[in-house]
Amino acid sequence: MTPAERARLIDKQEFEAECRAVRERVFARLGVKQREDRTHVLHAMAKPVQPGQFKRPFEVQPAEPPSHKPKRNGRPHTVAGRSLTRRQWAAELGITYNNMNQAVHIHGSVEAVVRRRLGASANG
Repeated sequence: MTPAERARLIDKQEFEAECRAVRERVFARLGVKQREDRTHVLHAMAKPVQPGQFKRPFEVQPAEPPSHKPKRNGRPHTVAGRSLTRRQWAAELGITYNNMNQAVHIHGSVEAVVRRRLGASANG
């Protein structure tokens, strides 16, 4: 074994020993922390709970049945003779609905976005 190999071996062994020591310290600290947390929780649970004081007594109202509103469809936007909603145009262009809304915000209208994405093919 050459002196360089021997030095690397010694360094490796020292590093492993340091890692082992650090690992043991961390696990010991975690054990202490877990015990501290547990005692804190048990102490908090042991405190008596005072009954709530309310100015007015609670009156339980019966729950109203949920109203089933019809799903609102988006407004159609006509470009080159085709009328589709924003969500449908987004699917047609292969982009997300969120991306479509951002593009409309930037370019001003659904028509502008569609014409930019499809180019000359949308000039109808």
